[in-house]
Amino acid sequence: AAPLPLLFPSRTGTKSEELHSMQDELRLFRKNHGDTVDMVIADDSMMPALMPGDHVSGVRYYTQDLSETAAAKLRGWICIVQTSSGETLVRILEKGTQPGYYQIRPFASSPDNAYPEVEIFSIAPILWTRRKNPLVE
Repeated sequence: AAPLPLLFPSRTGTKSEELHSMQDELRLFRKNHGDTVDMVIADDSMMPALMPGDHVSGVRYYTQDLSETAAAKLRGWICIVQTSSGETLVRILEKGTQPGYYQIRPFASSPDNAYPEVEIFSIAPILWTRRKNPLVE
């Protein structure tokens, strides 16, 4: 029988090795998908699903190209949202009352709460995430 893998390796790697690995993964994701967008989570609005410092990426869809059916499938998803005013946020997408407008809400909120509706330029459902290892020095 093969030996069991170590659950807690004695060596965790370096920050440089981890960053290089993360960059390689992100390059591969970009290569295998069309129009992608990525960012680093800067605040705690999506905790506990996403933590500050997490890297996220998704495939971008422009609202003028989305059918109502496709837009409905994205409701409730955590997305990288670019508003028409140029702001880029990671939020959960909810239906708005007008075409091209959506409510975008933080993770720890209720879908029943009303949030201001914003006009969306693009929506990218998050398909790739990477969290830094807290033990790497």
